[in-house]
Amino acid sequence: QVDMQTANIKVAVRVRPLLASLGEAQGGWQVTDTQVGEVEDPDYRFTFDHAFGPGAASSDIYAAILRKEIVVQALQGFNGTAFAYGQSGSGKTHTMLGTPSAPGLTPLTVQDVFRMAAQDALREYVVVLSILEIYNEKLRDLLRPDADPSGRDIHIRESPVRGVHVEGCTKLAACSAATVLSAIHTALDERRAVG
Repeated sequence: QVDMQTANIKVAVRVRPLLASLGEAQGGWQVTDTQVGEVEDPDYRFTFDHAFGPGAASSDIYAAILRKEIVVQALQGFNGTAFAYGQSGSGKTHTMLGTPSAPGLTPLTVQDVFRMAAQDALREYVVVLSILEIYNEKLRDLLRPDADPSGRDIHIRESPVRGVHVEGCTKLAACSAATVLSAIHTALDERRAVG
């Protein structure tokens, strides 16, 4: 039995709005703080650590989960990861990147990391960025588009000293949120997967 209050992995779901352009009808999903269920079949429900409905803003999701459970912990030296998973068209890119007027989880995280680091008078932080893509089981360095497209020049390795790491990938020292966000947008132009 796993104690969900102290578990290291938390699962959140964000239900995207129904899209008339895709022929999606009204009805759909009923969302509570931790559950998502079919409107037409109340017994058909799924439970998560967090659940967000179609009207939830990325900033609300960030404030509820990422800031306190990942960003603050990461700035204290703990590892943290947030990733989006789902089928094409399910809203992963929108959730992670957002729009200029409604930033997604990634820009909100990057901005907060630099803001919090600047406010911490007790520590000095170094931000290093790598952006990799795994596509058709091949690893690519998206910060180095001229690299071998087969990905043969970068490898996932494990060592007793460094732990699991990617050997041969580009590491960009970033001094501002703008530097990181610019690199992310450049890398997005290089990725093969879409959606």
